[in-house]
Amino acid sequence: MLLRWDKRVWNGEFNTVATLTRRRVGALLDDPEGLRLVCTLMREIIDAARAENYQIEYERIDSYLEHSRKNLRALKTSTQQDLERGKRLEYEVLAGAVVRTARRHHLQVPAVYALLRLLDGTRAA
Repeated sequence: MLLRWDKRVWNGEFNTVATLTRRRVGALLDDPEGLRLVCTLMREIIDAARAENYQIEYERIDSYLEHSRKNLRALKTSTQQDLERGKRLEYEVLAGAVVRTARRHHLQVPAVYALLRLLDGTRAA
């Protein structure tokens, strides 16, 4: 389960922000406000994991960002590709799990989950 939470730290937020903004990973990293949003959402996911007693250190964010800068700049996330192909979005597994956990522990949760739900519903309509 720790590995699942660790994976969510990157996937939960990069998939979400890249899909909502229709940007590749490098564009999010290069924009100061985009980078700030990415880091804030990563911290929120770590907070939810910690509430479930999965100890992920905030320093993990730095390693994710470094890896992304070196290897993933051109990446178009899977959720963004699903949107472009007209497929259902995987936000429940990524952002939804974080939101449900955060609510159980009375933590503030990111609004991006609601934005993805609305985007997915608009696409399906």
